[in-house]
Amino acid sequence: MAATFNKPRDSRGFCAVKPEYALTLATTPTTPSEQIGPKREDVLESQTDVQNSIDLEKDSRGDDTNPPTIENSTKRKRGMNKARHMNKVQETIRLCPHVSRSDGTGNPCPFQETCKFSHDLQEYLDSKPPDIGDTCAVYQATGFCKSGWKCRWLKSHRGIAMDKDPKTEINTVSKDFMKDLRTKQVSLPLSKSFLQSLNDKMNVDETGGNEDNKTGNVDTVIKPGEKRKIDWSGAKLLAPLTTVGNIPFRRLCRDFGAEVTVSEMGVSMPLIQGNMNEWALPRAHASEREPSRSGRQGLFGVQISAPRPWQAAKATEILSSYCDSIDFIDLNCGCPIDLIYRIGAGSALLDAPGRLIKLLRGMTVVSGTTPITAKLRMGTKDNHPTASKLVARLVRDVQLSAITLHGRSRQQRYSRAADWNYISECASIVKNIKQEIENDLLEKGIEEEVGQRQRTAFIGNGDCYSYEDWYYAIDHCGYLATSQTNDRWIFEEIESRQHLDKTSSERLEMMKKFCNYGLEYWGSDEYGLNTTRRFICEAQSFLHRYVPVGILEILPPRLQDRVSRWCPRNEMEQLLASTNSADWVKISEMFLGPTPDGFTFIPKHKANASNDGQAEG
Repeated sequence: MAATFNKPRDSRGFCAVKPEYALTLATTPTTPSEQIGPKREDVLESQTDVQNSIDLEKDSRGDDTNPPTIENSTKRKRGMNKARHMNKVQETIRLCPHVSRSDGTGNPCPFQETCKFSHDLQEYLDSKPPDIGDTCAVYQATGFCKSGWKCRWLKSHRGIAMDKDPKTEINTVSKDFMKDLRTKQVSLPLSKSFLQSLNDKMNVDETGGNEDNKTGNVDTVIKPGEKRKIDWSGAKLLAPLTTVGNIPFRRLCRDFGAEVTVSEMGVSMPLIQGNMNEWALPRAHASEREPSRSGRQGLFGVQISAPRPWQAAKATEILSSYCDSIDFIDLNCGCPIDLIYRIGAGSALLDAPGRLIKLLRGMTVVSGTTPITAKLRMGTKDNHPTASKLVARLVRDVQLSAITLHGRSRQQRYSRAADWNYISECASIVKNIKQEIENDLLEKGIEEEVGQRQRTAFIGNGDCYSYEDWYYAIDHCGYLATSQTNDRWIFEEIESRQHLDKTSSERLEMMKKFCNYGLEYWGSDEYGLNTTRRFICEAQSFLHRYVPVGILEILPPRLQDRVSRWCPRNEMEQLLASTNSADWVKISEMFLGPTPDGFTFIPKHKANASNDGQAEG
């Protein structure tokens, strides 16, 4: 992003570190035992030790003039660990959920002899590992612990009568409903009518007949102008994030000031088929729709992907009809993942604008009063952006609540900087077209149409790492969605308009809060505990790259800048900056206890960890 910086950037792509924290060691240790570098005082007092360490390394490598051989060279890690497998740690004796309530109020198991779980509570308790601690964070926060006897902090509520389940999750559907979806027992009249009208129109186009009134019966159900209006101006949006954008993560960002959150992307076909894992994605915590710390009402949207109009229409009608806590539904037309692209969804829709418009029209027709938004990329190929033409068509032909543009191409993925000049150009196009439409309606004397139309907002996305980036985008685009994997407190920085140098203790407290939210969502039993452990490690695979602003010489920071060798200010800061995935597991043990046998963690991205990228418990 083009922004004003105090000093020029390092052209080599490194973030500049203040001289007193910079290291000149020839090696970059990756674990606390090796250290990121010696203590800062040692660096300042003794340059001799540094030189000796360099000389020793030269001796071990031999003459520097000799090129490295295959044996002693290290290949740079690239790409993803696509074949990674997460072992699910299970208890030796699996207690039946119906008898797991620790206050004795559990319902009798309706399956009895045919139940595959154990009903012998004493046998289960005898085999259960010792409690991790004295206080169950879930029970302390809500007065209820859904894990019951299976809770790893059982002593804090053993035998105590619990409050009623607070039901803090929204957009949950029953197993019976998912079964009805699988057996095609759910009626979708709006989708059926729209798809019939679409087929009729195709037949009219083929025969050359009259197409009048072929789609009128559908379009009059809910007009775009009758949908709920969303005021996007000045809203602090958290963009959806795959893998790490779960409920605990979004709750944490809400605590720091996020006002609009979006679910992880759900695939339309598994949603239509009632897939249990896919239906976990539209869920949200009730706090995501409560007023934020600024007083603004929180908004929650569900993002989906679809390759065909019938899939998009059916998934949208199901979500809008059976989930009553969705403020908008977003179609992801920018997902670069090969699996999504190959089936014709995601960024593949950028090269099929006609099909994309049919998808969005169908979603608009069947969504009732729920607004529809779309997420785009600049195009599928570098140096060939197509979004400017596409957004112009979308504003004219489809009345969306908002269009989000990520300033990168599919080919670019997340490399290099986002092109905010292009985003600004598209924002101007949207503004001009909206004005043209309004003027045209006024000239025709149909002023009431102006107020009834959805005034499509245009939102920029990409490379927002500081409050300066955010305000720059607001000035040049009007709205901004930010996705933060390194700095959850950017929303706090936006409010205060200053860079915040969070201490290692504050960052550790943030991780503790994430763990508590994770236990509340996934459960405080063995399964929930290790699911939380996995996602805190996933988060740390990005967080470890964060360099505190008090150490940086040039602000604001950029995610693309590689981290220079720097000296931490204390041991905890050193641990949080470790690139060794085994250290991430150690951090999780501070809050979740020792890892069980068989637990392994492999980072999603190969470059995100050292030591072959695998940590075991």
